[in-house]
Amino acid sequence: NFADRSTHYHNIETLHRHNERTDSTHAYDAIAYNLDIQLFHESQLINGFLEMEFVSLVDGLEIVELHLAALDFSNVMFNGTSVNANRINDLITVDISGMPMGLNENATLSLQYAGTPWTGNNLGLFFTQNVAYTLSDPWGTRNWVPCYDEPFDKALWSINVRAASTHKSLSNGQLISTVDHDDGTSTWSYHHSHPVST
Repeated sequence: NFADRSTHYHNIETLHRHNERTDSTHAYDAIAYNLDIQLFHESQLINGFLEMEFVSLVDGLEIVELHLAALDFSNVMFNGTSVNANRINDLITVDISGMPMGLNENATLSLQYAGTPWTGNNLGLFFTQNVAYTLSDPWGTRNWVPCYDEPFDKALWSINVRAASTHKSLSNGQLISTVDHDDGTSTWSYHHSHPVST
């Protein structure tokens, strides 16, 4: 983690959509994403930690798929246990066959990632001389955050952005806190109070 995690928690049960499947090929429902991301403006690099809370829409779920383009990823954890994952193009396949999920069962998947965001499709996270900004609609979030990057699967988001204190951070959602660090960086923490598209 690169930021102090928000102490704001939410009730997953109130968001559980009980098998309302929009996409018949999608075997789980993303409930909440908790993101810590640090921006290094001069090198145009990012470091991130992503935790996804989700619920299985099938009985015997053994594979969890996420989207991530170009960026390196590591330390994939399922409910706190290290699991194997591989990527083909921008699709990460996480193997949870050793701990298959039952129907309507909740779980947490997390991973670390880092690198230079890919912007070859004119979507993602861009660095300019004074500004870093994102343009993610409709399938560009995968260029800077691992997620199930389909607009129909809405979820809560908690976002902690760490960057140089000379910058300001703006995000959708409500600003929960701003913390200044001794190394000349600050962390801005935002939370979405209702599910939104990636």
